[in-house]
Order: sequence, then C-alpha cells, then structure tokens
Amino acid sequence: MTGVQTCALPIYLVFLENIYAYFSAQSGSLIQLSFFYPYPYVSAFSDNLFGAAPIYLLARLCSLTPEAAFQFWFVSGYFFNFFAACYSFKVFGQSPAASAIGATLFTFGLPVSAQMGHAQLHYRFGLALAITYFYLFRSEEHTSELQSHSFISYAVFCL
Repeated sequence: MTGVQTCALPIYLVFLENIYAYFSAQSGSLIQLSFFYPYPYVSAFSDNLFGAAPIYLLARLCSLTPEAAFQFWFVSGYFFNFFAACYSFKVFGQSPAASAIGATLFTFGLPVSAQMGHAQLHYRFGLALAITYFYLFRSEEHTSELQSHSFISYAVFCL
C-alpha cells in the first residue's frame, strides 16, 4: 500500500465511530463532525459508510474497542463477499469446488487486493446477489414483468 492509501483508513474509523457515538447518544449529529468546524455537514460530501455501519455497530455493542471493531468490520466484508459469491456460483449450477474457486477469485482477486486502502469499496456482496437474482428473475416466467418494470423505470427517468 502507498502512503496515501494507508492514510485513508483512519478517516473511515472516524466516520464509523461517529455513527456509533450518535446511536449511543454521545453525539448530537450524525453528519456534522466537530473537527470540520466551521463548515457544517461536511461528512455528507464523502463516503459516510451508513450502509456498512450495522456490522461496526454490532461489534461495538459487543464491547470491542474502536480499533478491534474496525478490524471486525473490515474482515467480515471478506466473509460476506465469499459466501455471497459461493451461493451465486451454486445457483448458476457450478460444482462445490468450482463455486469455492470462483468465490475465492471474487473475494481475494488481485484487483480487490489492490483496493485494500479504500475500505468503502470492500463490501461487494450485493453485486453477486444482484446479478444472481436478476438472472433468476430473467430466466423464469417473469420476462413480461421485467419488460413492464423496465418501461416504467424508463418513463419515470424521462419525466
């Protein structure tokens, strides 16, 4: 990792800890961090990690220190990514060995490892599940529903 990527990880810990402080009534605002004073609501301009915060909050509620909870949050992303990809490959009809190999490549591949300093990109399990469920939706008897939903989405977008 380069120095720039290494420096990015503590800000994610600050964001996650601020979310914990807000939910434990130690902070008055979810998106206004005091060290950005005098500029209000600056955390809304960044990756604030609201979607990934429940895992961190669970770790903090189990009495882990902020650093240990951040490590738990970081490592648990690997588990979620692996199991979602393994499930997806099994749905696509792959053998257990092929599913494990595919899930390993999805979770620990070189492009993923190169982005370790960007923790906000770590949770990718939704991608594997979205592709899988879109495939299931598309392959079953829902083709007409998919077309109608696509048309409605396009019409709303054009308004």
